[in-house]
Amino acid sequence: MPLDESVVADVVNANFKTVAGMTGPLSNILLQDAISHARIINGYREAAFATYLKSMSEIDPEQAVSLAKTMSADLPTVLAQLGTALGSIQQFVKTAQTTPPETGATAK
Repeated sequence: MPLDESVVADVVNANFKTVAGMTGPLSNILLQDAISHARIINGYREAAFATYLKSMSEIDPEQAVSLAKTMSADLPTVLAQLGTALGSIQQFVKTAQTTPPETGATAK
């Protein structure tokens, strides 16, 4: 005996009402989950940014000593010494490029 059309319609309507009624609480759960996730990600981002800013504002001992030596050095004298050293190196390179190689041939 087939089901009466009114029974089938009642079951379809009940199923539709059940599914349609679930979207409200389900969407609230999904929205709360998304908000919670965004808060967690924002917390991580803020912690990472704070760590980055802290590393930018701190200086390690090696950098501090180097900076102190640079600030206390007589820069014109240091630059003059570096210029002299660079000039010497350039002269050696120039001499090495223009000196003919020694060969075993005798001069004519």
